[in-house]
Amino acid sequence: MLQLVAEQIVASCVSAFAGGTAFFLWRRIDKGNRRRVWLLYGWYSGLMMCGSGVDAVTWTARMMQLANAFKANDAGRKGNIVESYLLSALALSWRAAFSVTYAIGFLLLSAARLMVLDRMSDFVAPRGEGRKRWVVGGKIVFYIAVLGNVVGLAANVAAAVHFQKASEASSAVSTSFAANNTNDGRSHATSFEVSRTDSAWYFNHGSAVIL
Repeated sequence: MLQLVAEQIVASCVSAFAGGTAFFLWRRIDKGNRRRVWLLYGWYSGLMMCGSGVDAVTWTARMMQLANAFKANDAGRKGNIVESYLLSALALSWRAAFSVTYAIGFLLLSAARLMVLDRMSDFVAPRGEGRKRWVVGGKIVFYIAVLGNVVGLAANVAAAVHFQKASEASSAVSTSFAANNTNDGRSHATSFEVSRTDSAWYFNHGSAVIL
């Protein structure tokens, strides 16, 4: 699992480098000659650079979340409740970061891909009056996709807030049990479960809207 995430990070870094190189080369073209290239080339290369860069951060956060979650489960199996909740707190903090950056990266890369589809449509769009309807239809699809991604981003931000609350509650459970304060530990554990459930609900629905 971690190997697959690592490969995703490498692929995102390569994509960001390629997008950044293309954007830099586009910036070096004088304004007069820019008219000879694709009108949205600058936007496309810039979005690919930023989106892939965010994507690399996203999957780095995911790797850290998984690594700490695995350690937390291992500590729980060994009966070390204090360490288990402490590592769960770290895992949930990284999960909060993943929730936000995932939606941002997906939004940027989706916009870039839709620009490619718009470019490809220029070669297959009918001529005359039909072309106008084709262009309008393409814009409608673009705006609907972007709107869906923005709604998904908002849901993921809400999920990140609850993931962070769950992280704080998990840390409080660890501190309470470490101090042999069982009553407070159980109270914080209840808050932890509620926040974790809420965060999963927001993230799942946000991802459903994005996809």
